[in-house]
Formats: sequence, structure tokens, C-alpha cells
Amino acid sequence: MQYLSSHYSLLAPLGLSPPVVTELIQYLDWQYGLKPKTVELILTKDKRVQEGAKLVEVAVKDRYPKAKVVSLTLDYEDIVDESVAFDFMRAAASEIANLEKPIYLLISGGRKNVSVEVALIGQVLAVSGIYHVVMPDVKVVNIELERLRPKIEELASSDDPLNYYRGSKELQNLMYPPLTYSVMRIPMLPLPYSVIRRVARVLSEGGSKSELEGLGEDYIAVLRFSGLIQVSGGKIIPTDLGKTIGGAIREAVE
Repeated sequence: MQYLSSHYSLLAPLGLSPPVVTELIQYLDWQYGLKPKTVELILTKDKRVQEGAKLVEVAVKDRYPKAKVVSLTLDYEDIVDESVAFDFMRAAASEIANLEKPIYLLISGGRKNVSVEVALIGQVLAVSGIYHVVMPDVKVVNIELERLRPKIEELASSDDPLNYYRGSKELQNLMYPPLTYSVMRIPMLPLPYSVIRRVARVLSEGGSKSELEGLGEDYIAVLRFSGLIQVSGGKIIPTDLGKTIGGAIREAVE
């Protein structure tokens, strides 16, 4: 497997399992010698998620002191309905557009709908890799994570979280366990940006049918079948869903 650079940006939605972030970082380092340059977490306001983000930050800083760790907190406690999910999609697309390449995405954290959205956005925006971390016995991991939840809370409220982390072998072993887990690279088939820009613009504001005919009549049919557009005469009329998706993608590619 070939990589363009030994340093990379990682975008990771984070739920209640902070170790998945450092497990991927550890895997990329041990297997390919890749080091994180920027790690960006997308979070909700949930207290436990925020505490987990602090743990990720210090765990990355401890092993990779030159890495930059940043968090984007959405104004929600959880991502449980469609409108919130679309807000997340827009935020993810915007952050991918602003990160330095190469960019890798982690889809193991957070809700399943978030994982799907990140994977789809990553394919559309042509990131360098999309990854999923799989533990051999997730029940054991979850039990250990809950057992250490009080320590994670203490770390987050500590005056010196990094020093607290360095004094806890349990937290270090939680965040960087032996490489007994699996990392799956998600297949992707990106489209050229010239195509993405054209489709995103038509989806967000409508246009003439001729603007997309160069992509093939079957492509217009697929957009209709997916509920993203309606066609009336020679005009393409985006649905509300099409406008939402087109607007999110357009912000990222223009």
C-alpha cells in the first residue's frame, strides 16, 4: 500500500469510545510509519463525549507531541434526527475541505448514521483513505471502558490532564492496546472534482437538464431515483433533500 506522505490529517467523529481514534493512529504508525500532523474530532455537547475528547487529545500529545489536536463541537447533545444529521454532514464536508492533505477519515466513532455520512462525504471529496476499527471482543472493551469512566472524568477535570494521563498506566493501555484489533480500509470510488462541482451546483440551486447531460442520461435518472431531483421539461428541480446535500458538497468544493 502506497502513501503520498509520512504525515497526514485525520478527521474522526467521536462518540463514547475514545480509544478507536488512537488505535487507528497506532495502526497507521506501526504498519506504515505514518505520523499524525492534525487530528480533528467532531463532537456533540454530551459530557462523556467531551471528556473522551480530552483523553484523546492528551493520548495523542503524549505519543506525538508535534501533532495538533482540535475539536469541533456541534450544538447538540446527540445526533438523533435527520436535520441534526444534515448539520453534521455539512460540518464534516467543510472540515475535510479545510484540512491539509492527505486526509484520512475514521468512521468507528459515534452513531451509525454518522459513520455512513462520513464515508459518503469522504468518497465524494476524494480523501486518501476511510478506515474502520474492529475489536475482536467489543463486549470486553466496553466493560473496561466503563470501568475506567471515572478516571476519564477525573482526567478531563484535572488541572494538568496530560500529567494525569502519564501517571495512569490503565488509561495508556486503554488508548494504545496491543495490536490485536483489525483495521478495515473502506473501498471508495471517487469522482473528479469537475463533476462534483457541476452536480453540487445543480442540486443546490437547480438548472437546465443540458448541464448534466454530459454525464449521461442514466446519471440524471439515478438522481431522480434517489429522490434528489425532479425533471420538468428541460429543467432540473432539486428536492429539499437534493438542496441539502448539494449545498453541503458545494461549500466544500468551491
